[in-house]
Amino acid sequence: MINNIKEHVKKVFTKWWGEDDSFVTDFMDEVYPQLFPEKVETPEDIRKYVGKAKYDEMGQIIFRGADKNNLQQFLDVRGWGAIQNMDEFKTMDDAANFQDKVGQWVTEVINEKLNEIN
Repeated sequence: MINNIKEHVKKVFTKWWGEDDSFVTDFMDEVYPQLFPEKVETPEDIRKYVGKAKYDEMGQIIFRGADKNNLQQFLDVRGWGAIQNMDEFKTMDDAANFQDKVGQWVTEVINEKLNEIN
């Protein structure tokens, strides 16, 4: 289990881009606080931050705050340019349906994991 989310994100990004890459420093200093404006370091913090996730089929967006009727965009499912061009999909509708199913599945997984936290 990951105990410190910020340190985990920094570790993964450093592994991808290297210790001296300015992207890692800029991301951790500027972007990370915008993604997690509240104190979000432990799994319990994440549960409090997200609350309950909800998938919007019309906008292909996953929202947080569904348990409080205070929806805020959390993840955007569409915009995966590579998926529309995969050989497995004969039409854009096939790719869109796949993306919707993935969005619903990700939402279910998020809620299941959040329910596992105390």
